[in-house]
Amino acid sequence: MNAFGVAAEMLALHRGQWRPVQAVRERQWRLLESMLAHAYETTPHYRAAFDDRGITPADIRAPDDLTRLPILKKRNIRVPDRLFARGFKRETLHKSFSSGSTGEGATTYFDDRAWVVGRFLVKLRARLACGLRPWHNVALFQWIPNEPTFLRRRILRQLSFGVHEPLEQTADSLVSFGPRALYGFPSYLTRLAPVAKGRVRPRFVFTSGELLTERTRATIASGFGAEVFDIYGCTEVKEIAWECPARSGYHVNADSVFVEILKEEEDGVPAGSIVVTSLVNRAMPLVRYLVGDTGSWIPEPCPCGRGLPLMRPSLGRQADYFILPGGGEVSPYNVMDPVEALHGVAQFEIVQDRADHAMVRVVPSPAFGQETRDEIVRGLGPVIPGMAITIEVVESIRPEKSGKFRIVKNTAFSGG
Repeated sequence: MNAFGVAAEMLALHRGQWRPVQAVRERQWRLLESMLAHAYETTPHYRAAFDDRGITPADIRAPDDLTRLPILKKRNIRVPDRLFARGFKRETLHKSFSSGSTGEGATTYFDDRAWVVGRFLVKLRARLACGLRPWHNVALFQWIPNEPTFLRRRILRQLSFGVHEPLEQTADSLVSFGPRALYGFPSYLTRLAPVAKGRVRPRFVFTSGELLTERTRATIASGFGAEVFDIYGCTEVKEIAWECPARSGYHVNADSVFVEILKEEEDGVPAGSIVVTSLVNRAMPLVRYLVGDTGSWIPEPCPCGRGLPLMRPSLGRQADYFILPGGGEVSPYNVMDPVEALHGVAQFEIVQDRADHAMVRVVPSPAFGQETRDEIVRGLGPVIPGMAITIEVVESIRPEKSGKFRIVKNTAFSGG
């Protein structure tokens, strides 16, 4: 895209967020109809999906009709040939790799417009809404930091830091850089905050990629003396929803994605699961893609006045819900809550590694002792009844390949 095209897209996104709710919904539906028709006409996967069910895109007349189409899962995009739209060449496309929670990666391909809109412009709209300006320095914390190119450093005013680098070293570099905003995983920012406290004074902190609890939000806000805004998205469709300063929920980017929250189980996928359709990526259409999280809609309008729909993403990945021996599920948030606030715990993870067993790995702080062990068992036991609890003290906890920390995970049932 040339500069004029980018400017036109940005102007449309800026104006679009202020349309009335009904106008936003109507435009979003038109974009969805166009994408469904395109996917049907140009990709083998969706041609077969419609034909196997004896329907065409014209039969999708309302959101509930989307349940007539299958849910797209990560295994479908690991071999993406049948998802490529006719007329696009793979070597000319932008690509984005996701390692996946089980380590089985998948690559998504984007055409120029989808890449610019999803990778940059909807993000820019959200950051501007929160008060960030183009001339502000932004520090990014990543597993593999970006090279400090002229574009990133001088134009975008971004500098990347590796999450594996010593915290003191990173704090020293941040003092020199003077960022107005920080962007990273909540778990990393929680560890960096006490080291950088009083030395690094951003105005904004943007978190993404992991569960952000209210305790974690408060720790980050207090440590940096900054406002914290959470962002919800995934590698396959980029940014899905974001918090504005009103913090009444997460605004869905209705001009680039169509979000469904399943009302009932479909094809083994439980009710409450989030599936999303890209409205901009015509090179590799993703229709009803299963993100792996759960969520809910917020029917009330946001006080900020934007017409973008409001949602609240899940309290953790659906695959990491604990499955109780006696039946029922427990969300990752409820599993981690009894341990998160304990003074003797510097870092932890809780893993359901067998149907009737949970492993709690703890990086201890100086206050850790037998009382801490007892508090973990007393607090966690009633949350996961019927499960034995083992506590293991470790020196460190390794993140996923992506750099994220999954504080709660279920390897007994999800394989992750």
